[in-house]
Amino acid sequence: MTRVEAVHRELGAVFRDVDGVRVPDSYGRPERAHLAVRNGVGLTEPPYVVLAVDRDGDALEAALSRPLPTADGRAVHGRLVDETVHGEATVLAAEDRLLCLVSPGARDWLTGRVDGRDRTDALAVFGVHGPRATEKVAGVLHGAGAPETRLSFVRGRMDEAGVTVLRTDDPAGDEGYEVVCEASAARDVHDTLLVRGSNATPFGRHTWETLALEAGTPLPADLDGCPASVLDGDPRVVGLHPDRRPATGDAVRVRDRDGRRVGRVLRGVDSPSLDRPVALAAVGPDAPDDLRVNGAGDAARVSLPFYDGSAVSGRVLPE
Repeated sequence: MTRVEAVHRELGAVFRDVDGVRVPDSYGRPERAHLAVRNGVGLTEPPYVVLAVDRDGDALEAALSRPLPTADGRAVHGRLVDETVHGEATVLAAEDRLLCLVSPGARDWLTGRVDGRDRTDALAVFGVHGPRATEKVAGVLHGAGAPETRLSFVRGRMDEAGVTVLRTDDPAGDEGYEVVCEASAARDVHDTLLVRGSNATPFGRHTWETLALEAGTPLPADLDGCPASVLDGDPRVVGLHPDRRPATGDAVRVRDRDGRRVGRVLRGVDSPSLDRPVALAAVGPDAPDDLRVNGAGDAARVSLPFYDGSAVSGRVLPE
């Protein structure tokens, strides 16, 4: 659940569940919030499960698609996999432990394999995204500068609260940071990020989903159950420009012009930045560029990302 639900309510949030975690979905006008983030900076509270794991985390390394970070102040983002994809995690290497920010749908799968201490209730995490995110973070962080290198972090203060500030791999297609603090300081840190220095626009899950898709970033639910080989381009995760916004799921098939099934839609949205429907699809290696999508008409295959922001998402999969 959110660490600052009362604040979200005061801001007019409507809530929804994401894999059992209650989060703000929107603050009334998600499309307007989306454009405000694209033109400035936005603030959100992602629905992470937070685990602290010992440094000798062999089981964690086996579960993650990328090698664990070894140097203090470094992080890595990867998918959680065996034969299939189960979610994702960002792992920060602190002095004596690894701190894992885990997609909530992967909680049971990961904790069944990795011994770790659940810190979800003890910590709060806030995301700061947009072309002015670095300016925003630098203006309120004391004791350190905003980290410039992707997947690196620093420790400092916001007001009187101790914080860890991570430069993400920019999954929204603009500069991105995540700020971790003790749950007891969550309201003060949230208020600092929202209104001190340049104001940030609060945004919820609805806007996060459209930002990520424009950036070509598959969310955990998009890849859940896909074969692990999807991370290496088999099947390929590609961008589509369909005539209409498609539904999502295995039944939403992508076909070639002869009617042969060549893949399925992972997720589609009406893009606020582009003012048109866009979609991610998983297709076979021989899928042509001119396609059709059940219920959405013709669909042209396009290169990712859909939107050129101030950064390129590090989570776009190889085509």
